[in-house]
Amino acid sequence: MKNSKKILVLFLIVTLALSMTACTKIRINDLFSISTIDCEIENYNDRVSDIGYANDYMPNLSELNGYTGISYSHTYTLSGLTFLLPMFATDGIALFVEYPEDVYEQKKEEVLVNYDFITEEIYDRDGYLTSPLAKFEYKGYNFQADVNENFSFCPIKSFILIGYNDETRKIAYCYFCDHDIDYIATDEEDPLNEMHKFMSENFFWND
Repeated sequence: MKNSKKILVLFLIVTLALSMTACTKIRINDLFSISTIDCEIENYNDRVSDIGYANDYMPNLSELNGYTGISYSHTYTLSGLTFLLPMFATDGIALFVEYPEDVYEQKKEEVLVNYDFITEEIYDRDGYLTSPLAKFEYKGYNFQADVNENFSFCPIKSFILIGYNDETRKIAYCYFCDHDIDYIATDEEDPLNEMHKFMSENFFWND
């Protein structure tokens, strides 16, 4: 047990030392998981290229135009018992794009027609929610979900959420990937509450 604690402390120290940049954060979620958060927009295209299937769902910055503000975050989470057993990696990329009043509605319509959104949640035969909620509200955004067909057996493993906030005229792209996750809620839990917890844990709100 003492060796486990020493390795954990060493891991945290090394991680902190390697991550001290202008917009990189460390978030210790609990004893079993730690997240690094990158907010440098210059890293966006590289992160999208590196993370499985993100290129299929996230926009290329060169294709965006007419916006007045843009921000990004990448949340990379490692989890596993005491950090000694094999760890599991989770990626959450969030891009927030703000538009002026005269073009916002047009941009929103263009984005929404580019995705094939699910119309209802997907549960397995045991009542576990294995997809994101089809539609939900979070932090002022109305979200819709488009899931990765490569993971039709468990859509929660790879999907994108497209959100729009009419008040702030912002569009959010939130891509999630975790090949090890199996469900987001059980039939005994409140799906909306669990979805909100999921968003808080896997995406850094840099808007």
